[in-house]
Amino acid sequence: MRILVADDDIFFLKVIEEILTAAGHKVTTVRSGDAVLELVKETEPDLFILDIVMPGLLGTEVSRELRKNTRTARIPILLVSSGAAEFDDSGGDATEYLADDFLQKPFKPEILLDRIKRLASLQSNSQMPPQDTAERRQEPRVPIDVEVTARTAKALMYHPMINISTGGFCLDSDCPLEENSGIELRFVLPYGEGMVSAIGVVAWCLEMDEGVRWVSGIRFTDISPEDVEKIEKYATILLRIVRPSGVIAVYRDEE
Repeated sequence: MRILVADDDIFFLKVIEEILTAAGHKVTTVRSGDAVLELVKETEPDLFILDIVMPGLLGTEVSRELRKNTRTARIPILLVSSGAAEFDDSGGDATEYLADDFLQKPFKPEILLDRIKRLASLQSNSQMPPQDTAERRQEPRVPIDVEVTARTAKALMYHPMINISTGGFCLDSDCPLEENSGIELRFVLPYGEGMVSAIGVVAWCLEMDEGVRWVSGIRFTDISPEDVEKIEKYATILLRIVRPSGVIAVYRDEE
């Protein structure tokens, strides 16, 4: 992939360039959000990796600008940061979280490469219609690392989610799921938000590794307002994490 990385930290840029180049990607690095917007006037990368806090435009602001441009609106965006508190600095409105994924520093190289592989598959797979891509970005989607119990007509599975919003989530599995099939779900949200139960439908299913791993988009069709509220609270916490006073204090202030 042609990957454009923006971060004002020279050390981070060199490290991430080495990781991505060793994995076979072509990497371009810049040190500000303004430089990203200037560069895309001449070239279109396959993926943006944007630090949130940079001189001039924040990564979240760059993300919004890229979504306004028809040439770059569908290119995947991965935001990275040492914390999510910077979302507050960019306006604090979670509905404007228009990136495709968020990765918190520090992270292991294999985690970064795995996220890139997922984004590449979602971007290149022709099975996903453009309108579905647009709809996925209407709500804040936050990463989640928990096991979900998923019961289908054919099997009972225990697999990790990739990300979640109030409308549904992505499910990583070792078997394909049939599109439009029903699925029963149970999972526990981090930060003490508790158990969530829902019924969903498989909106799409993409093959990630040949015959080894699949990712499916699950759309909620029956979920209680209380469980939707739990998801909203979890997203709010994650998007405001790591302030000097701590995430719980910030969250309680809002209550």
